[in-house]
Amino acid sequence: MNRPLAHAKTWRIEPNPADFNDLAADPSDLLVIGAARYGKRRYTPDEIARLKVRADGTRRLVVAVLAVGEIVEASAAWDDAWTVQPPQWLGEANCARPTVRRIRYWQPEWKDRLFRAPGSYLERIIAAGFDGVVLGGLDVVASFAASRPSAPREMMQTVSGGGHFGGGLFINTLDQARFGLLFARNGKWKEHQLISSSWIAEAKQPGTVNPSYGYLWWTNEDNRFPGAPKEVFTAIGFGGNYIVIDQAHDLVIVTRWMDDEKMADVVSYVLKAINASK
Repeated sequence: MNRPLAHAKTWRIEPNPADFNDLAADPSDLLVIGAARYGKRRYTPDEIARLKVRADGTRRLVVAVLAVGEIVEASAAWDDAWTVQPPQWLGEANCARPTVRRIRYWQPEWKDRLFRAPGSYLERIIAAGFDGVVLGGLDVVASFAASRPSAPREMMQTVSGGGHFGGGLFINTLDQARFGLLFARNGKWKEHQLISSSWIAEAKQPGTVNPSYGYLWWTNEDNRFPGAPKEVFTAIGFGGNYIVIDQAHDLVIVTRWMDDEKMADVVSYVLKAINASK
């Protein structure tokens, strides 16, 4: 099954589950859990394999939380020696949760520990057999932003080359269409230029590393939508939410909870209907 996350209709989020059997018995399509069992013992591959299969024998996704901007003193990631001699990347305690410490996530030593060096937290998650990761502790960026203006950009760079979200909008379908129309009109809304047209032109250009991707917009260089112009660009959101912009046809297509495998058909049907009406 391609893109199985889009098919998850129910989920359970337990960053620090205490009862493994209760977790295994849960019928949810998706489990989002901490990378270790209660206390400091990490999950074994056999335990993750058991969690992946529900009581009725059907498969589900099991995803680990990978904390980027915070660390819990009682977690498997914590080293008691840091209390005496804290590493440079270890920040202050969270005033609301004293056992949670901020991370100076831009420090190279933290990036090594998180995902770059052998034996990193991410490497252990992969070795345990998790289906993927959800990045946690990202909101810590707000606490650094006042004293460190580069903090938001550095958070984006922390998981360099990895799959991560660049931001999010919780909006309805009509607002999705408005957002798409703003880009289709090159940043102009009625008589007001809200976004630089030159920036939008740059955002939809094929990237040097991946020609099918610009600045958080997907291009049609890989023929994602056969029959559509190469200049079509697309925003793809979690769960199959799409904004497809075809400026050649003065067209914005918005879908919600769309099966990714069917999206090319949707674009094809719309373009055929437009061409047939000419």
